[in-house]
Amino acid sequence: MHYLLLGLISLLTMHCSSAVLIPDKRWPPGSQLTVWFLEGEPHWHELVKATAREWSRFGNISFNFTAEKPLSGSHIRISFNGYDGTQLGKHESLTSTEPTMRLASVSKPKLPLKYKKRIILHEFGHALGFEHEYRHPQWPYGPAWIEYQTQRCINKLGTDNNHVNGHCQTINRTLKEDDVWQFPYDDQSIMNYPVSANWLDNRPLDIKPSYSLSKLDKIAMSMSYPFEVDSSITNKSESLTRSIDATFTNHCTSEIEIRVLYSKRQSLSHRITIPPTRKSAPIGVDSNTLAFKAITQMGDIQWYSQTRSNGYLIYPQVGLETNSVNIPLYCH
Repeated sequence: MHYLLLGLISLLTMHCSSAVLIPDKRWPPGSQLTVWFLEGEPHWHELVKATAREWSRFGNISFNFTAEKPLSGSHIRISFNGYDGTQLGKHESLTSTEPTMRLASVSKPKLPLKYKKRIILHEFGHALGFEHEYRHPQWPYGPAWIEYQTQRCINKLGTDNNHVNGHCQTINRTLKEDDVWQFPYDDQSIMNYPVSANWLDNRPLDIKPSYSLSKLDKIAMSMSYPFEVDSSITNKSESLTRSIDATFTNHCTSEIEIRVLYSKRQSLSHRITIPPTRKSAPIGVDSNTLAFKAITQMGDIQWYSQTRSNGYLIYPQVGLETNSVNIPLYCH
């Protein structure tokens, strides 16, 4: 009974079935997170290291991996037993020896490599504070998938009581806009699940699995963990009326054209063109949101909203904590 109780507690602290970012769960930008492998084969460790560092390419966070118990504690502790799941984001239990992440799928020899990488990226997204895409306040496909995930969580815990039911409802319900940093909804996000169209309203096609960070994942990571932090920090009440300087960086090999809505009325647009590998001049945005859409010169890659008729991506509280923001545009 003691071991059963410990197992139940472990499941309840992780996402049982498991991008928007939970602000309180974000590690300070610039942090180096210690990742302790509690067990596992060396080649599993190497796969996790190489895959997880993909997040660091696009945001100001780094990982220090070790198979030895760290003397000063650990931020992420990985077990390859049981199931796949992760404690969400920042926490205070740095001296614990209990896992905060489980990557059981990595230990399965018959599982294709691309699926293992997908799971690692997804779970490290949770460790950085990113939630499931189906919990997005602008999830456009109705309640059926959310209800299914809730019931799946209850079944996974193997018990039916008010505490478990309430927990599974809490970790799967749609998030409130005021509680998150809300980036545009993204079918291609690594934080999304592959979903059959049978579970989706007003969508005839399945949501396919993603095996890499999407274009919008990279923007969300860059904005959540910025490399350059503006010295003029504002609080949330001030940010409602401030002007924002936005820049765009073209990381592609072709020219990108961008349309930016820059007035509070969200009606006046500004068009800019950025050469390959260049950064735009600052654009003053007289609003607490940034709205833009972009396309490469060849028209082969676009950045646009899947849920808004005008196609503009909306980034509320765009500077997050600062008066300036850089939007990175990656083609690969």
